[in-house]
Amino acid sequence: MTPTFESARRVALSRELHARAEKLALATVALHYERVPALAVRYGLAGRERCLEDARYHLSYLQQAVAADSRVLFTSYVQWGRSMLESRGVPVFDLTMNLRCLIEVLERETATQAAVSTVHEALLALAGPIPETPTMLEDGNPHAPLAREYLRLLLSWERRGASQLILEAVAAGAPIRDMYMHVFQPTQYELGRLWQLNEISIAQEHYCTAATQMIMSQLYPQLFAEPKFGRTMIVSCVSGELHELGARMVADLFELDGWDTVYFGANTPTSALLTAINQRQPVLLAISATLTVHLDRVRELINAVRADSHAASTTIMVGGNCFNRDPGLHLRLGADAHSVDASAAVALANMLVEAP
Repeated sequence: MTPTFESARRVALSRELHARAEKLALATVALHYERVPALAVRYGLAGRERCLEDARYHLSYLQQAVAADSRVLFTSYVQWGRSMLESRGVPVFDLTMNLRCLIEVLERETATQAAVSTVHEALLALAGPIPETPTMLEDGNPHAPLAREYLRLLLSWERRGASQLILEAVAAGAPIRDMYMHVFQPTQYELGRLWQLNEISIAQEHYCTAATQMIMSQLYPQLFAEPKFGRTMIVSCVSGELHELGARMVADLFELDGWDTVYFGANTPTSALLTAINQRQPVLLAISATLTVHLDRVRELINAVRADSHAASTTIMVGGNCFNRDPGLHLRLGADAHSVDASAAVALANMLVEAP
């Protein structure tokens, strides 16, 4: 997809915001503390540094939302931030006032109207009810009891018990695909929800994620024994993206379906991916980006692939939370397709490569 004038203009505006981000963040925090002097007493010096850090995050997400022409990305980030902050004792008023100060600074600095209106829309969402964050381990899940017990064991720091639970389920006839889609995936979503609500620590989340990666690897002797039919695909996270478990699940389910997969994991430079594409000539490149702040890397990677004469014909599929938030986002970035999860990615890829 050739970038349009409008998309190029939005990317340029986003880069201007990026270049001025530190100045804008400092001005926003200064104005916030001027308007609400009680903040200095309530949170102290460390609180001001935290406020500055939050302002930087706001601007980084705002930059990507402007470039992608996707206000929903910034609004969903702000709503997530509200839930996360309130669970840690920070009232929504503090977030609302900070965003109002950001708008004032943006207008004062003659920033693009697209940026100002994007923040305005997020503020309107904050005035509404708190979005629900339901459990990911719903009763409709065919393996809900197994998933709940798996999560209980992980949160109890019982990695061996969790491993034994999965291996015994597979030995008893449970499909490996079901373990991925109905145990590992909802468990990871639930861990994210529990951290957001301040019910588990970041250390617990990291431990559970690492344990799941280890347990997945124990299934590889069966997974890689499946016969192959000659289709090659590359799976990778973009440069800077460290959330790799979702991408690994995608690669594993493609392998289970008979694809030859080349998995690169987290934080892979664009140049390395281009070299691999030229060497392996895959029919499919699957790109993972969980965080909105990495969308510029996704765009740059897709543009680089399209510009490479040896790679331009590669079908590109993207996935990750930010794409699930905005179903049309992948098209604006130049990708061929987007899938909401690993199982759907396999079905969609097979359809794409078999189509005339």
